[in-house]
This record gives sequence, structure tokens and C-alpha cells, in this order.
Amino acid sequence: AYALISHIGIHGKASSASADAIATLLLEMNRHKGRFMVIVAGYPEEMEDLLNFNPGFRSRFREKLHFPNFSMEELVQIFLRLTEDRHYTLTEGCRPVLEKVMNAAPGKYAKSFGNARFVGNLFEETLERVANRVAKMQNVSREDLVTITPFDINDAAEDLMRQHRS
Repeated sequence: AYALISHIGIHGKASSASADAIATLLLEMNRHKGRFMVIVAGYPEEMEDLLNFNPGFRSRFREKLHFPNFSMEELVQIFLRLTEDRHYTLTEGCRPVLEKVMNAAPGKYAKSFGNARFVGNLFEETLERVANRVAKMQNVSREDLVTITPFDINDAAEDLMRQHRS
């Protein structure tokens, strides 16, 4: 939702497309009061900016829900579930690497840390590492194709960090 205000426009708040969009949203919220629901979502700081963008906007949202970040263990479980759902196998030593990566991720990614989104990105990057590793092998078995090693996960996490810094 705060993407509405991320680009205020060169002529300031009053003449921006964001102001027009929010004014239209407020108008429709008033016009159809009780007949439809508007849900806005985002990171706390940016949500405050959105709610403060227009004097009448904050009062239209009576309920606020805060969803805490997943714990390290929950992030590990999400990764494990992705692995299971896609029929991959983790070798010994993967879990400690996952725990280390998940513990470090929020601090390393700070504001852009997307929690479960990070886990999905890590999983996809890990599969790329598996593919790269298997491409260098001769006489590849089905087991080789579906096996994730601690090195795959660690290399994927390091690549995500490099991408994040770029």
C-alpha cells in the first residue's frame, strides 16, 4: 500500500498521482461505507508514512494488526517444507547451516528482510547451486538431482547477500 506514496512527484504532495489515488480511495470508502473493505499492508514505518500522507486517511482504518516476524525455527521449518513439497532431500549438516543463515538474515538484510519471502528466495537460489553442482558431475543419478548439501545452502545465502549489497 505504501507504494502509493513512494513517488511523491516533482511538484510535491498536492499534485502527485499518489495524492489523487488516495483521494479517490477515500472518496470510494465514503461512498461505499459498510459495503466493502480496504486492507493495506506493509512494513510499520512505511505504513505510518502512508497513514500520515492524508489527514483523513488514518481515521478510516480503525483496526491495526501487527504480524511478528517468524522465528528462526519457523523459517527453518518453511525451508524444510519447501524441500519436502518439491521432493528434495537434505544431507546431514544442512539444518545447522539453515539455522545459522536464518539467525543472521534479519540483521544482514535489515529493512528489506522479507521473512518468508527470504526463505523462498534462499530455496530458489539453493536449487540453482544444486543445478550448478550437478552440471559438473558425470553419471548423474536421480538422487544427485534432488539432494541439497550444506554447501548449496551456504553458497546460496552468500550469493543472496552479494545481490543485496549490489
